[in-house]
Formats: sequence, structure tokens, C-alpha cells
Amino acid sequence: MNDENIYSAPQANLELDEQHETVLAGRWTRFWAAILDTIIILVVFVPAMFLLGLYDRIGGQQFESSDLILSPLVLLFYALLNGYLLATSGQTIAKKMFNIRVVDYDTNQLLPFWKIFGVRYLPLFVVSQLPGIGQFIGIVDSVFIFSKENRCLHDQLANTKVIKV
Repeated sequence: MNDENIYSAPQANLELDEQHETVLAGRWTRFWAAILDTIIILVVFVPAMFLLGLYDRIGGQQFESSDLILSPLVLLFYALLNGYLLATSGQTIAKKMFNIRVVDYDTNQLLPFWKIFGVRYLPLFVVSQLPGIGQFIGIVDSVFIFSKENRCLHDQLANTKVIKV
């Protein structure tokens, strides 16, 4: 006689199989996504500066004072271009194109926008504006990608990782 009860509810094995494991984004994928994000910002920001007349206003100023004007604007443009995608999918425009996303290191869940932008991007951006140390922070941040977990310094600060979608 068959032990299966034909009137019982169907059951399924809900254990995740190997193909559903989280796979970290590769170093080169992250590199090219970062380069593409930079190009996108430049393509949008430079014409916007001309339209707003900012080049004329900062043209005669010292380099440091023009940086104080431009840096917050670049950050604002970055937030405007990528804010919605970062908040809803953990991706920038380029990360979406490369099928990678930023998630919480421990839970693999999407992060709130304030944490992605305010903890992952903003601190290193601010430090990069400081004379002397600013030129080197980008290099230090990037070198961390060669750790076993492919995590940059900004990933470690925000407790994030970048995974394949």
C-alpha cells in the first residue's frame, strides 16, 4: 500500500539550490561600471554647467574655490541621475547595464537610499575633497577591491557588497 495521502496538501522542497547562491560581482565588472558611471555624469554635468553659466562664473577663480562650487553640484547630479535606481534596486545606471547591484553584506537585502548614499558614497566623496589626502583616497579605496571578498573601502564602511543580479 502507498503511504502517500492523496488528500494531503502538496509539499515542495524549499531549500535553495546551488544556482541561487549570491555571486559577487567581479573586479573588472565593477571597474567598468564605475568608469561608465563617471562618463555618464560628465556627459550630463558638463553641458549643464554651460547652460547654467557656471563655467563663466568660476573661470577667474582659484582652483580650490571652484572645487568648492563644483563638487557639491557633481554630487547633486549623481544623486539626481542615480537616486531612484539606487533606492529601488541598489543600482546606478551603469550597474544596471552590467547586471550588478549593491546589497547589505549580511542579509543580501537592498539598502535604504540614505545608507547607500550617505554611508557608502558621501564619506569618501567628502574626504576626496580634502587637500593632500584627497588625491590618494580614491586609490586607497580602489586597492581594497583586491581583498578576498572584492570589497572596496566604501563597501566595508557601509557593510555592503556588490553582487551579480
